[in-house]
Amino acid sequence: MRRAFAGGFAAAVVIAAGVAVDTEARGRMATTPQPAQRGSGSSQASSARLANTNWRLVEFQSMDDATGTVRPKDPSLFTMRLNADGTVTMRLDCNRATGTWSAQPGPDGSSGRFEFGPLAGTRALCPPPRLDERVTGQAQYVRSFLLKDGRLHLSLMADGGIFVWAPQTEIPFETVPDKGLEAAILKASPSYTRSVVGTDRARYVYGRVDLNGDGRDEAFVYLLGSVFCGTGGCNLLLFTGDAKSGYTLVNDFPISRLPVIVSAATTAGWHDLFREESGGGAKASYVRHVFDGKQYAARERTPADKPPAGRRFLAGELSFDKGIPLEPRGDNAAAAGPAAPAPSKAGFSTVCGVTVNGKEYRYRCTVEGAAAGTTGTTVLKFPDNTVTFAWLGGNKATATFAGMVPQPITFSTADGTTRFTFEDRVYFFVSDSAAAAAARRTPGK
Repeated sequence: MRRAFAGGFAAAVVIAAGVAVDTEARGRMATTPQPAQRGSGSSQASSARLANTNWRLVEFQSMDDATGTVRPKDPSLFTMRLNADGTVTMRLDCNRATGTWSAQPGPDGSSGRFEFGPLAGTRALCPPPRLDERVTGQAQYVRSFLLKDGRLHLSLMADGGIFVWAPQTEIPFETVPDKGLEAAILKASPSYTRSVVGTDRARYVYGRVDLNGDGRDEAFVYLLGSVFCGTGGCNLLLFTGDAKSGYTLVNDFPISRLPVIVSAATTAGWHDLFREESGGGAKASYVRHVFDGKQYAARERTPADKPPAGRRFLAGELSFDKGIPLEPRGDNAAAAGPAAPAPSKAGFSTVCGVTVNGKEYRYRCTVEGAAAGTTGTTVLKFPDNTVTFAWLGGNKATATFAGMVPQPITFSTADGTTRFTFEDRVYFFVSDSAAAAAARRTPGK
């Protein structure tokens, strides 16, 4: 419900010793495991202390006095993920690289032999000092590793220099367009069509993380723009799958602020999540979400001044201009417009909607359960979300959006239409079955 209003790819080369072969590569986050194309040392890698670790580049220490020590201006743009299957993924400023790695630790496990296999990477021209070129060009000469003071030192052969990496606890958002994700976003947001949004185009950013340990990443998508955002943040989507096999929506978190915190704790094999909620006059708080076997469900809240422990995804200074443009669907794709599932025999079809920035959006919805304002609960099914109302007497109720904890609301009913305010938006639905039938017959309803 709230989701509804609720560069492209670069040429890549295989970088090997004096060999450049054109291939096709897509930018991926530095936290993204690739398919199981295992390196020759994958068995050693899986047993090393380095497996499934994330790093950010601190500096390159050259043995050449003329070069000295070179540091990235923004270390968050230079990241590396060493996967347990022997694959490596890197974000190198404006470029991405993937390949293989292998390690043979010594007796204490804190040092030993280390090598990268060939790296496939994009070759966009990044700003100086172009550390991306140094990493991709010299990775083939790395021969050893040392874990010291919490940092990973990767040394080149013949005292050629040392790459120094620090543990990465904040993983920045991605801004490389992903057409597969865009198709999944549009499928999950049936109301985002040209006739509905007009010129009010949205944007998105995303990030990838393996939440259930199956070796395949899930994808967080954060939607930007007035049609997806309110004072409390913007819509956050979670998908499984990939561009090749297709994406499946797991959760729609209607109001969220970034970053998303992924806890080390797990429930039903999936890492617990924390997301910040605020706005609408409510105090900011973190909501813990646990996996219930099908999707994430909200649990307790904690004060926002005590951030939970965990890795922070979609981190960084985000603005609308940094997002990837999201073109809405054509009206032919929407056919007669977005609609909720057909009602049961006890329910009825109706008209519902939301007012955003003074503009009213109307959809075809279904109502199940008790009449609005009476005893019991009512389930309102929008085309892309579900809200469950628990009527508390008078004009008080709670509204529970899918995947969220109940929120107190104040509602009013007049002329067969029930309205309530959530965040900075006014939602409504025709709650009387006779009035609903008339509303559906009215042009544009």
